[in-house]
Amino acid sequence: MKRFSISPIVYDWIFWISIGVVVVWMILKATGIIHSPIWQELLPFAGGLAAIVSYFQKTGRYLEKIDHLDRDFHEFRSKADIRFDEVKADLHKYDNRLIRIEARLS
Repeated sequence: MKRFSISPIVYDWIFWISIGVVVVWMILKATGIIHSPIWQELLPFAGGLAAIVSYFQKTGRYLEKIDHLDRDFHEFRSKADIRFDEVKADLHKYDNRLIRIEARLS
């Protein structure tokens, strides 16, 4: 079953649209153009809430990406450490062989 996923760009649009709605409402309310009932006065709070939710959703996505990169880095580092140990063992073997060759030549 495919997991439902929303593109992160959608959260950018939701954030900026909700901020725009709040700013326009504040300007219209301050100039006296809007004379609204109480339920309409709660509109900027809903827009602010949508902005906050979209901000935290986008931040959560970035944190997931950072966590994924961190896990990949640790996996790469552990593989590199194993490979380094193999190279170190081979180098030690060749060093011993070189010492023997030098001893025979002198």
